[in-house]
Amino acid sequence: MTFLLRFRPVRVALPKTVLRTASQQQPSSVVATTLPKAAVSRKASQQQQQLSSAVPLSNYILRHQGVTAGGARHAGLDNVDDDDADDAAAAAANTVTFSSLLDLPVVKRFLLTAEVAVSKIFPAGFGWQMAATMAGDMGYQATDVSFALMTGAGDFAGVLLGHSAYYTLKHLTGAPVHLTWEYKTGLFLASAACFSGTALQPVVNTLQAAELPLVHVAGVTTLACGAAFYAGLRVFRQLYSPFGLVRPSDYANLKSDAALSLSIGGATGCFVCTDVGYLPDQNPLVDVVGVLPTDGAVTACAKAGASTGT
Repeated sequence: MTFLLRFRPVRVALPKTVLRTASQQQPSSVVATTLPKAAVSRKASQQQQQLSSAVPLSNYILRHQGVTAGGARHAGLDNVDDDDADDAAAAAANTVTFSSLLDLPVVKRFLLTAEVAVSKIFPAGFGWQMAATMAGDMGYQATDVSFALMTGAGDFAGVLLGHSAYYTLKHLTGAPVHLTWEYKTGLFLASAACFSGTALQPVVNTLQAAELPLVHVAGVTTLACGAAFYAGLRVFRQLYSPFGLVRPSDYANLKSDAALSLSIGGATGCFVCTDVGYLPDQNPLVDVVGVLPTDGAVTACAKAGASTGT
């Protein structure tokens, strides 16, 4: 007699914690392949943050020029370590510092102001004083209308010649200058300067006759001549724009014309400091730009031009 033995499978109930641990360990190969990349990314990010905190100015300049420590390593420096890459990045920063500073907004603003002073404000004061000298030699007094008209013409000539000569020289040095447009701009600005140059002497005569303090004379002259220059800009913008000499009037150039007029007004306000005969004890620039009776014509014109640039 033969006996057959049958075995029934036995089910063992494992604890839930064991099952959970086993299920979490199944995708271990996936984790193993993804973690190193994340770790490398975090490490690279931490190194970049350390570089930026260590040399903030250099890092700003490098970013502005499109250069980073990583870029230095890729640009033929793949075989150096992080410290050498940082040194290379700092060296690159030192080579581009000057050109990068020229691109900063505050530096651009300063250079633009200096350019305006050299090309327009100084020549305007020079031309005004030259015309005043010529008017005096012709027998005109400072209270005559002809004197005011001649000084306005001198202001016109100074701005036109100064602006045109400056941008012509700039063009000859290789700078990208559109000469035709600059000549048109010079004519436009000179025409407006004729207004402020003509108004200057009558305004100063009126204020000095009222025996106002020098600072009040300078302040009111700033406002009056600035307003005259602004009126000239708006009038000649209407007259010249149909011929393509300037852009037509709009809100954008209304604001820019106002800002420029304030600068010109300030220059004419400083111009009153050339008069050594009116309250010299209140004039802080009397020994610098004061026009003396013994000064020659060129010296007097140079002082007048310098006064407008202060």
